[in-house]
Amino acid sequence: MDNTSGESLEFETRGVKWLAESANIERIPNCFILPQHERPNDDLISSNLHLNSAHPQIPIIDMTHLHIGDQRSRVINQLLQASREWGFFQVINHGVEERILHNMLDVGRRFHQQGAEEKMKYYTEDYEKTRYAPSIDKPKDKPTNWVDMLIMPVSQLGTNNSLEGWPPVCREASMEYWKAITNVAETLLGSLSEGLGMPTDHLQRCGLIDRQLVAVNYYPPCPQPNLTLGLSSHSDPGTITILLPDHVCGLQVLKDGVWLTVHPLPNAFIINIADQMEIVSNGKFRSVEHRAVTNRVEARLSIPSFFSPQWDVKVSPIINNVDDSEGYQECVFGDYMRSFLAKGLEKKSAIHLARKIT
Repeated sequence: MDNTSGESLEFETRGVKWLAESANIERIPNCFILPQHERPNDDLISSNLHLNSAHPQIPIIDMTHLHIGDQRSRVINQLLQASREWGFFQVINHGVEERILHNMLDVGRRFHQQGAEEKMKYYTEDYEKTRYAPSIDKPKDKPTNWVDMLIMPVSQLGTNNSLEGWPPVCREASMEYWKAITNVAETLLGSLSEGLGMPTDHLQRCGLIDRQLVAVNYYPPCPQPNLTLGLSSHSDPGTITILLPDHVCGLQVLKDGVWLTVHPLPNAFIINIADQMEIVSNGKFRSVEHRAVTNRVEARLSIPSFFSPQWDVKVSPIINNVDDSEGYQECVFGDYMRSFLAKGLEKKSAIHLARKIT
């Protein structure tokens, strides 16, 4: 039975999860279908469920050794290499308790398992508030992504102000989680700062991670995963992103023109370098395109935490290139974000604002 015509608009107020589970659809509505050249192929979708040793994987870095004096420089070099060559890596032994990770994944599932009416209490177009988005914001002429999102901004970390507006089911576990991963973000940023030849606290003093939010992304099983995406190809506009995945594969990274499926390690974080780090490093670090594919069998939950500058911060390179005509120039982060939001998830849509004009 094809019920796509009646449900293609109702999902906007009920969510993709409702569409997948309640509408009993066999084909996805047209608003989700990508142009032929943008669709994931069947081989890439099937590779989500089985680790293929022939496919390269993003680097894995053990953070334990960052705290051992004679090994710190070796780990920093690993971080530099991963940031240069991949823009993505997994970190293990990061210091966040397994209990905190599992609690965060649990409350994320519990939020999305609620009825549509309860979740829609958090529907708003105000980017400064906690908001439920039945699909990622996009220009009207773009296909819709197969995802429901909860986006929770953090105002004053460590105070009750951060909890205002957060769904009750998420509050306690989310705050504990956020405090823990902020330490991870600061450690990584400090290590990368040293790797660029600066004092450990230099990048943080530049205000590069003062704006923070956590998202809880839910990707329901999809009856036609070869026709759509959970998230379109994009690079993150901020400074650094820390992703807590569940066990289901779905994240793909563009490496040398090929989409590679990331296979998450248990209790590891997936880190990606975002656009502002590419600008600050004058192109030494890479903010790479990535996307999320879906599957027919199992729902996927992922929790990305975004660390960015405040909108009025001017971001500029801290190192120079040999050829001064190449590289990046100063850019106000708010201008960058306005360009990013206007275009939606579309490859590296805003990076041109910071490129030097020759």
